[in-house]
Amino acid sequence: MWSSAPVSRVLIPFVCGIIACIFLEIYMITIPAILFVGFAIPFVGLHIFSAKINYKFLWLGGVFMSLSLVALGGLIVGMNKLDTRPDFFANALEKKDFVEVKISEPLVEKEKTWKGIGDVKKWNNVYHNAFLSPADWIFTGVNEGKAFYKFIYGTRQKFTESFTKYVGGEDEQGLVRALVLGDETDISKELISSYAGTGTLHVLSVSGLHVGLIFIVLSFIFKFLKRGKFGNQIFVLLMLIILWGYAFLTGMSPSVARSVVMFSFVLIGMAFQRQNNIFNSICISALVLLVDDPFLIARTSFQLSYVALLGIVSLHPHIYKWVEIPEKEKRKWFTKWWAIDWVWSVVAVSLSAQLATMPLALFYFNAFPTWFILGNLIIIPWSSLVLLAGALFLVLSLFLPSAILAFFGKILFYLIHGLNTTVEGMDNLPF
Repeated sequence: MWSSAPVSRVLIPFVCGIIACIFLEIYMITIPAILFVGFAIPFVGLHIFSAKINYKFLWLGGVFMSLSLVALGGLIVGMNKLDTRPDFFANALEKKDFVEVKISEPLVEKEKTWKGIGDVKKWNNVYHNAFLSPADWIFTGVNEGKAFYKFIYGTRQKFTESFTKYVGGEDEQGLVRALVLGDETDISKELISSYAGTGTLHVLSVSGLHVGLIFIVLSFIFKFLKRGKFGNQIFVLLMLIILWGYAFLTGMSPSVARSVVMFSFVLIGMAFQRQNNIFNSICISALVLLVDDPFLIARTSFQLSYVALLGIVSLHPHIYKWVEIPEKEKRKWFTKWWAIDWVWSVVAVSLSAQLATMPLALFYFNAFPTWFILGNLIIIPWSSLVLLAGALFLVLSLFLPSAILAFFGKILFYLIHGLNTTVEGMDNLPF
């Protein structure tokens, strides 16, 4: 395992350092920095002079490396925990004081309010809620927005308007925006409850499932680019541009970022003609995200996402073997054996993910979705079809006339309405 997924040897002690500091509420920089240097120096020394050191003492290099990574995890936590610093801006605030805040993404209109996310100028990684009346804020008139984000948010707004104009029904519009654009603000609580009850709540948020589906479809579409001397590199570059463009379009949510980072490393490995180990790719993506924000480790979505992914990768191959299907027969499309293989593969994936995440689900939600196998068997393919149809609709909306778009919008409406009705019906099943 260590040789095929070497990054796991880095990730495990690094995560242990992060968890220990968060759990014990140790938010320091100086001590972890000293410990990191203190452990890193002997590790480097043992590595450089390994040829001159007795073999039975070489294991000390691994010990010093692990300890240095534990200290590094604590250092990263301390560097990101800004509100414990003596010069933190909020420590000296009084009621009459104003704070300069830059709105970092478009405001969302609620029934009686507006909701937005902003960055306190000169500070980041600060998490506070503030409820402001009109007398509490002043508009500076300064626009520091980047052209790239202006284009991304403008495109996102245009696509949102297309769904609103051509796809009828509030629940239907809310679901297609959630699946395609990652905007979950307009999904009703009743519909969310139905998806949760059937064990398919994960399909409502753009995640690894959706990014993986887009990855597969794009790989099939652009497969022809791999021909030629630099074909593989061109294929990888185009895929990276589209995937990261989609990630920014969906608001760069943590689940999308995780998935895109992981698939990016898979693609980079393809560019260098290397077969990546999936465990290694998972570990690299987790490491990159935790270095940027170590407090992700405490998020339920982060934990569920990675545990489910590890469960699928590690358990699915073994569960899939429980049913023996002739190799030649399952390759023949639209035959009895092909259908059995497809159904069993989906069931095996569902079992793998649910078995892996069951302890977390019971701990956080005190519930277990008893109909998850039937739910995933029906809802995942159906929602995937909605995702692809919605993405195709957006592409067509760029150049097709309104009359044709209205026709496609009605098809998309019935597709989503059928999905929602099926989920609500399954939620009413006994037990």
